[in-house]
Formats: sequence, structure tokens, C-alpha cells
Amino acid sequence: MSNEIITTKIKGIIIELFSKSFGESPKNVHVILDERCLVIRLERFMGEIIEELILTNDYDALRSTRELILDFLLPDFLNQLRNFSDLEFDSFYYDCDDNNLSGVITGLIKDNNYQNNEDYYPGKEKIHLQICKITYEVEKVPDFTYSFWADKNTFVIVREGLLIEIEKYLIRLDGENALRTAKRTLEKTRFIEDAYTSAILNRRLAGIYLDWTFELDKSILVYVFEEK
Repeated sequence: MSNEIITTKIKGIIIELFSKSFGESPKNVHVILDERCLVIRLERFMGEIIEELILTNDYDALRSTRELILDFLLPDFLNQLRNFSDLEFDSFYYDCDDNNLSGVITGLIKDNNYQNNEDYYPGKEKIHLQICKITYEVEKVPDFTYSFWADKNTFVIVREGLLIEIEKYLIRLDGENALRTAKRTLEKTRFIEDAYTSAILNRRLAGIYLDWTFELDKSILVYVFEEK
């Protein structure tokens, strides 16, 4: 089955799941699939419920609600995906953008295909150095950094080997949720404020999404850029 057919089916599943579960579908669903990853970008995917939370300025409730929504739908989505595709994933990540009411779900294809299928693009070395610099400011330099373009506007960075000892200990104490909240607040702010990456790529940033799988000590950073 071609990627085009699979992505069309995935889009249909997402729209159906949201409509069935919440009575409202995302305003737009954009699906990207290649040999390295699956990226699903959702725009305004909870409508009035999310907008009401924004009006109350309760950003913690906003973030928690949207993460619960994605966490709730992911198992059902994967079950339906297995019915027509043999795609297998090592890990899934998701994050939301408070400013434009969008969300991104990213799945890394099994066997870490991104490691052997990196892109070579102008400024890559500078990008990796900047990513390592920012990461070091809040934790440590990643053991490995990989990057590639999922499509012409979606730039994916995978960092491996990030956790310091106190973070690993916090996870053992069931502090994963607190750690995720703290890291997302701190790290994401740094990456949003970083204009150097966009300047190197000569692109205007539309959104940035960040998540981790702590058991694998791995992180996904997704940059979405405006159309040129």
C-alpha cells in the first residue's frame, strides 16, 4: 500500500475518532509519512472547549486537557492503523502549541530508521551545535543528535541520551509527570526564543513541539515552518 493511501486513511481515522469521542473534528489534519517517521499535525482540534480554557488563562489546564485527549485517542488510533498497515513504531510523542491551538503527534518508525536516513542540508552542523548548546544549558549535551525534513515545512530533530542522574532518580520516584512539565516549560521556552535555528534554515517559524520518552532517554523536537 502506497504512503499516499496510508496517509489518507490515517487522516480519516483521526477525523472519525475526534468526531466520535468529542463530537467535533479538528479544523485541519495534515499527515506526513516516510521511512523514518509519521507526523500528524492537528489544527484547532478541540474547538470551543480549548478556547474557553484560553479565555480563562488557565494554561496548565489547557495543556493537561489536550495531552489527555491525545493520550486517550492514541491506543485506538494504533489499533485501527494495524488493520490496514504493517507500520511499526519504536515510540510516540505528542505536544501542543498554546498560541495557535495546534498539536503534533509523531511516531518514530521501528528500528530507529531515522539514524540511517538523515538529511544533509545547508547549515546542518550549525543546527546541531545550536541544539546541543541549548540542551546543555538546561541539562546536558545529548549523546546523539539526528535531524531531517519530514516534508518541505516540517523539520524533525531527535535527541538521544539527555537525562542527568537526578532526573533518572525522579522518574524512579514516579515523578515523570512533574519532570515532563518542568522540562517542557523550560526547554520549550528556550527553543522558541532561539531565532538562530530559523535564521540558519532561512524559514519563518509557525510552531514548535517537544516531547520525550523517558524510558528510552529520547526526545523529539518538531519545527513547523510557514509556507515559503
